[in-house]
Amino acid sequence: MARRSYTPERIINKLREANEGKLLSPSKRRKMVIKVCTSLSVSERRACRVLGQARTTQRHSPHLKDDEERLLVRIIELPNTLW
Repeated sequence: MARRSYTPERIINKLREANEGKLLSPSKRRKMVIKVCTSLSVSERRACRVLGQARTTQRHSPHLKDDEERLLVRIIELPNTLW
């Protein structure tokens, strides 16, 4: 079975169909690269190149600090306690 060759234009058109909005943050691009790879059966390298995502950024997983969630909850609660 011959493998389909997707041009960058076809990949971009497929992204427009998905209507995911602008891909400004690395996390949004990371998710879109995964989506493109699975739906179009293209390599991670090709998807990263078309989307402008560095492959090292694609493989990097963000590390949240242990107290991040606790601080977020406190920030949300804070305006309610002031009144």
